[in-house]
Amino acid sequence: MAIPGSSSLIACREFLDPKAFSEWGWRIPFIVLVILLVFSVYIRLRLNESPIFQKMKEEGKGLSVSELTVEIPTDTMATYKG
Repeated sequence: MAIPGSSSLIACREFLDPKAFSEWGWRIPFIVLVILLVFSVYIRLRLNESPIFQKMKEEGKGLSVSELTVEIPTDTMATYKG
């Protein structure tokens, strides 16, 4: 979502004069992001889970967050710290 948001911000600043941008043009990137958010939620709600995931969910298999952090080696976790 950051790329469409920053792209729309750059486009607005490029094509609108400073007065128009400060009055109403700054709202356009937010409107674009809300539209993209609604669209992405709609797509996500329409997707079906894979049959393997459905089966695991029905059987109650899977890892909780606490189990997941224990299962991942600490050196792997260290790479995600940044």
